[in-house]
Amino acid sequence: GGDGVDRFHPAVTYNGDAGQYLVVYEYQLASEDLDIRGQLMSYDVPDGPELVIRNQPAGADQLGPDVEYSPESSRYYVVWAEDQGSGDGYDLYGQWLDYAGNPLSELLPVFRYSGDQTAPRLAYDMINLQGLVVWADTRRGPEGDVYARLGALDLEPPVALFTRDPAVGKEGDIFVFNAWPSHDNMTPPGAIAVRWDWTSDGNWDTSWTFDKHAVRVVSVAGTYNVTLQVRDLMNLLDDVTLPVLVLPDNPNTPPAAVLAVDSLVGLAGTTFHFDASGSTDNETPPADLLFRWDWENDGVFDTDWSGIKVRNYVFTDAGLHSVRVEVKDAGGLTDAAVRVVLVLPGAAVSLEVTPASA
Repeated sequence: GGDGVDRFHPAVTYNGDAGQYLVVYEYQLASEDLDIRGQLMSYDVPDGPELVIRNQPAGADQLGPDVEYSPESSRYYVVWAEDQGSGDGYDLYGQWLDYAGNPLSELLPVFRYSGDQTAPRLAYDMINLQGLVVWADTRRGPEGDVYARLGALDLEPPVALFTRDPAVGKEGDIFVFNAWPSHDNMTPPGAIAVRWDWTSDGNWDTSWTFDKHAVRVVSVAGTYNVTLQVRDLMNLLDDVTLPVLVLPDNPNTPPAAVLAVDSLVGLAGTTFHFDASGSTDNETPPADLLFRWDWENDGVFDTDWSGIKVRNYVFTDAGLHSVRVEVKDAGGLTDAAVRVVLVLPGAAVSLEVTPASA
């Protein structure tokens, strides 16, 4: 206090690992918008500077914060109500903070709906690694109700995967990289952030983005090890490196990959018949083309190069499956084709529930 700033509605949690408290509160300077700030405390003494947790966007009010500490992740989670001036009222947002109280994750929408969602309160279950947030909600009328949402703690990092088109090309060719095969057990694919290092030298060539596609034109021959790093909403990371071979410019043209499938839909357990024998090349006879197969189109090929151009595969998991075949000519250039099949749930054969009673 004593600095001309109003601080309201504090909430506090205790970090037993560091012997510190984190206090969060509404912060208002003069007549400006309400923001969320915090202060680490060692018992009753401030430990470090005041923390800016949320002060954007301009013209938005943030109020009513609450906070919990998760010892399993060594992180704090703060939730608050925010009105961004869109006319939809207050919504709930959250933010992970690191051990020092600094913002760590992206801004996380907790609940956004018509009416006002305010006065959030948190409770953390360290046994089951899940948290419950409750709040007051007027989306069904002015009287207000109490709503709740349960969320699980994510301690598992994402899986970084990407495809290359082509994997082998020539100087001046366009190379397309697709990180959509990357996935996480709890973060939706669209919320996974990615960045690229085109030469794997440790210096990231792109900033974090949610756009999973990247395009490069390579003008100098050589082997380039491309690294993708992905980040989930808990700020957990994973990376993967794959090579791209760029050959000197020459008259050889790349093959044209063609992939046919006998049926686009089948039950789980169905044998799908994939045929790449329609692939062609201007310089390489069909009998000399090489093929390799990726049954989930995730950039990790499931077979080595061979002359086998017809394959059968059985999917046991229901859902959409993208199958990739890559074709290589005698000059080393590649092309790929992808087909998507839909696998429907098959008949249940058994069900085991453990324990049988509780």
